[in-house]
Amino acid sequence: MMDSIRRLFGYSMPRLGGRASRTYFRFTPKYAVKELFPGVRVKMNFHDESCRATWWNGFRYEKPLPALLRHLCADAEMFFDIGANFGFYSYLVLSYCPSVKVFSFEPNPNNFAVLTDAKARNGLVNSFPFNIGLSDAAGELDLTVDLISTGHSIFGAEHPDFDGDASVLETHRVQVRRFDDWMAEQSTPTPMRAVAKIDIEGFELRALRGMEAALRNRVFKALVVEIMAKTLRLCDSTPVEVGDYLARFGYLPFDLDLRPTTIRADDARNLVFLPTGASSPAA
Repeated sequence: MMDSIRRLFGYSMPRLGGRASRTYFRFTPKYAVKELFPGVRVKMNFHDESCRATWWNGFRYEKPLPALLRHLCADAEMFFDIGANFGFYSYLVLSYCPSVKVFSFEPNPNNFAVLTDAKARNGLVNSFPFNIGLSDAAGELDLTVDLISTGHSIFGAEHPDFDGDASVLETHRVQVRRFDDWMAEQSTPTPMRAVAKIDIEGFELRALRGMEAALRNRVFKALVVEIMAKTLRLCDSTPVEVGDYLARFGYLPFDLDLRPTTIRADDARNLVFLPTGASSPAA
């Protein structure tokens, strides 16, 4: 019944309040296959707060980002979901923008298993998951994973939102690549209207430094980047450094309503970076 209600309300639960959400997840199976978006059924782990929040809220999750990404990808060739987690944004684009090829980069092997299962379960021919992280140099890194909130997974540091319970943490040795090197190996032509979403818990600048050629060649019509001062600090960078680096290639910051903005030292938000000279698409 709850699945039917969610579908009726546009693949989001109606606004019933936190108590209703907590009650539902107290009694629902902890593992269940759910239709997250039209035509995309996903093996959900409701132990994980990221899965609970995205399933319950749907397009309200990180609002207005889901609607904005759907809009930005409407005429894109490719979508790069960098730090895909279990795939919420990948599935959104695959469902609502079916002509777009979706490349999901996820180093956590547990989340990667969900991505590959969803690809097979739904016959998602435009889904291409990769079990790697992106950085400014190829190699291997330790990824610490919070099993009750995989959105807090982080390279080589303790996430400020870890609750201190070591029993819910795992460490995986994972492969990292430079985006430019990975792209050079692909058989698909270099896209000229790609959208990228980057949310890798403070590692954003490292990943962007590995995308230098793609940025210089204006591969991206838009990049959506999480700018979180407290996690960037753990990875020896700052919000201003991220903005300055992208500005070198002519990408300027906009808020999620696509209004020009200025990056602050204490920023904690998602920003859209558009190439200089591009007409700002209306949200």
